[in-house]
Amino acid sequence: VATGGIPDLGGLDLDAALLGRLGELVGPAHPREWARLTDPATTAERRDRQQLWDNVRGAKEMLSRAMVAPVAVPGVEAAVPLSREDFERLAAPLLARAVTETREVTAAAGLRPEQLSGLFLVGGSTRVPLVARLLHAELGIAPTVLEQPEMPVAEGALTDLPLPRRSGRPAVPAHPASAPPAPTWPESTGPAPTRPAPAADAGAATVPAAMPNPTAPLGGADAAPAGPHGTLVADGPVPPTSPTRYDSTPLAGGPVPHPRYDGTPAAPGFVPPGAVPAAHHAGPGVPGMPPPSPGGGWQPGVPGAPFSPAPGGARPGGGGPRRGRWVALGAGLVVVAVAAAVLLWVFRDRHPALDFHTAELVTTVAAGDTRPDQMFTATLGERAYLVRSLPDDHLHVTAVEAATGKTVWEQRTDASAQRWAGIRALPDGLLVLGDATGSDTPRVLAVLDGDSGEQRWRTDVGRDDTLYLGPDTVVRLDRTGERLVGLRLDDGRQRWEQRNPRTEYGDARTKVVPVGTGAALDGPGNAEGSPLAPWAGKADRLVQVGADRSVRVLDMRSGKVLKERGNMAGLDDPMAARDDRLYVAENDRGLRLLAYDLGSLGTPSVLYEAPEQGGRVKDLVTCGERRVCLLETPGGGADDTRVVAATEGEGTRQWAAPRAESLVPVGEHVLAGRDSPDAVTLFAPDGTAVLRDRDGVAVRLDAGNLLIFSEAPSAYEDDRVLAGTAVDGKPVEMGQLKQIRSESCSWNTEMLVCGADKEFRLYRFAG
Repeated sequence: VATGGIPDLGGLDLDAALLGRLGELVGPAHPREWARLTDPATTAERRDRQQLWDNVRGAKEMLSRAMVAPVAVPGVEAAVPLSREDFERLAAPLLARAVTETREVTAAAGLRPEQLSGLFLVGGSTRVPLVARLLHAELGIAPTVLEQPEMPVAEGALTDLPLPRRSGRPAVPAHPASAPPAPTWPESTGPAPTRPAPAADAGAATVPAAMPNPTAPLGGADAAPAGPHGTLVADGPVPPTSPTRYDSTPLAGGPVPHPRYDGTPAAPGFVPPGAVPAAHHAGPGVPGMPPPSPGGGWQPGVPGAPFSPAPGGARPGGGGPRRGRWVALGAGLVVVAVAAAVLLWVFRDRHPALDFHTAELVTTVAAGDTRPDQMFTATLGERAYLVRSLPDDHLHVTAVEAATGKTVWEQRTDASAQRWAGIRALPDGLLVLGDATGSDTPRVLAVLDGDSGEQRWRTDVGRDDTLYLGPDTVVRLDRTGERLVGLRLDDGRQRWEQRNPRTEYGDARTKVVPVGTGAALDGPGNAEGSPLAPWAGKADRLVQVGADRSVRVLDMRSGKVLKERGNMAGLDDPMAARDDRLYVAENDRGLRLLAYDLGSLGTPSVLYEAPEQGGRVKDLVTCGERRVCLLETPGGGADDTRVVAATEGEGTRQWAAPRAESLVPVGEHVLAGRDSPDAVTLFAPDGTAVLRDRDGVAVRLDAGNLLIFSEAPSAYEDDRVLAGTAVDGKPVEMGQLKQIRSESCSWNTEMLVCGADKEFRLYRFAG
């Protein structure tokens, strides 16, 4: 009925996460031994590395049955204990993607989780107890763990093998081949990779995750990883619902919605990394032109006027009409000049191609004597924030000039957390968010002053809560309290509270979609496409969808309900909002794309109806003024995935985007992302592929330019090849950045800021 999967998620990713934790414990005390294992140079060292990966995998399997597992590290005398708590903290963000996919497949089948007869876990990694716990908590269904979860995929494949037919005899039906009992965990062979590689052995036979949420909020169960709609994404146990992405982070660095790299948070956000403002533009004036006189013409008696009156008011030649002609001519010239200037300003290229060049290292900023466990950066305008974790669980924050790296201030945060989810640059400060370390552990949220680094305020938020940033307000989706809360950004005081809508059975689940603006969506974005400055253009509204299918529009500053309508959309319906429009993809009786006026929520316009049944929406984003782009996979499968671009009043365009998983708007162009391997294709508004199947991932610098990384972001030091391109040009290769933690990077239209081993690096790539 419906299928899905995450090709780059599997047991090897869990192994790699545990190996990273082992490095945190072993590396500082035994740096030489650890370096030998992570970067082997001889056959013996490579054999030791293989043994280390085998030992880590064995510890992972043991942690499914025990609370602690010792790991023997070649070259280190004492075994290193790893705890189940550590493992689950590292695994939760990865496994939450499987939970999201489960909800999505269930929705694609036209079912709600409670309508499923069962949920059967498939794949060796589903032996991890956290898999069943996360699915049960999110879907309300107790999963069935098979006796040998490694076998069903192979057995199912065997049932499709046709047996030879003998002439004159009926065909013999195929049956699964018998196989000896599988070991508790399948043994892997071959050398272990030096870093996580794609795998696909963890998943659920039926997997639900809310349909891709176009928002990218700050951590939360239904936060949408993907979407350029200005939300922050924080790394939480249940990441944002999105084809790609994290709900979405906008926080920089770490496993957050990286904070993508926008975020708005990306974001994320969070997000990923820090926010960047759109390019400044001159106003509609004429340089050097004096303002016109009140009457619109030249003033008599003023230098430069065509004529000066003679004494007594008489003009030489005595002709009033002649003077009037000169005045009229002068006034006409002024009007023509002003009109020409206005037209040039209106039709100018607001996002011209950047002057990309080889990335130059501008400066480095030291990050302590030992390798920090976590590093984050955030860039907004002329300011960049460089943040590293300290052994005492606090953060060290350095604010610098983005163009030069000159230090503005340094501070150690008052707030502390065992692990941090990410950071987010604000117009006049910095937001820091802690990570959840247990099911009932709150996360710290604090805001630092942009001028001094002093902590303005702090509070605790739930592990699944999502944050949305407005011009002067942060809105918290409090999932435990089943409410929305508006907090002042300057002092953290509560402005307002709104309870979630409820069904007659008490279901108060909800989804929130920020209303984006052109100014925010034309500025820099994180890796998921969410704006790094979601508040730009006076973005101050949210759309809330209730479990009762009601929709209401809220003012972020006051919490006032501006408009409300019942029985309008479901929690699993993909949505996007910009300016005065809300777009909804409903699939109750075949896929339809609807446009609502946010001012009235009246009868919608039907922008698109799928020609066949069984289609599945992968992503939905706004991609211009009164224009929306839908990524649809028809019943034929991923190879038939297509982009549907609908402009109100102008109809739709469609073009093929095989196996695409996500969309990021770049002005009216749209970037389609593909997984396994990572690749991007940039489409012009008419569907022409400007850049096709470029390896790696791309982020929006502004509505006319992209930054391309050769591989997906990583929390570990690795080399990354960098390129830049305008939406109508060819990529400019900008060289290789050596051993950076690419997940920590943030950017503006000229600078790239990244963490490395024991330092931060500032690169200039344009201008």
